Amino acid sequence: MFIDNTGLGVESSLFIKYGGFSRIYTVIEKFYDNILKSETLNAHFKNTNMERLIHHQTSFISSLMGGPDYISDEQLAQAHKNLGINLKDWQEMINILSLTFSEQGISEDDAKQVIAKLETKRDFIVCH
Repeated sequence: MFIDNTGLGVESSLFIKYGGFSRIYTVIEKFYDNILKSETLNAHFKNTNMERLIHHQTSFISSLMGGPDYISDEQLAQAHKNLGINLKDWQEMINILSLTFSEQGISEDDAKQVIAKLETKRDFIVCH
């Protein structure tokens, strides 16, 4: 059973529409391929287990798309508190995610919906 985070109902959630975890995993793999090409962001991932990170990010983005809940805001803040992510990094990440969504066939309206939900998590990810 899925927890609906979209308000659309599970049967019409973006998570289901785009094929669940396996399809979203592919999107997130491409996202990190693009992230690692970014001069602004690639240094954040030098000593990162990318396979593990892609799995976590797939679960997180899936939850924003109406899939199962994955992580609390408190856990999100704890995971990011010492990473030094600033607003410039955040905006670059949003731009890359938007581009990746487009490249991977996620409609502009659906991408905007997911990014709007992601924006509600910014204060838990960006250092203040």
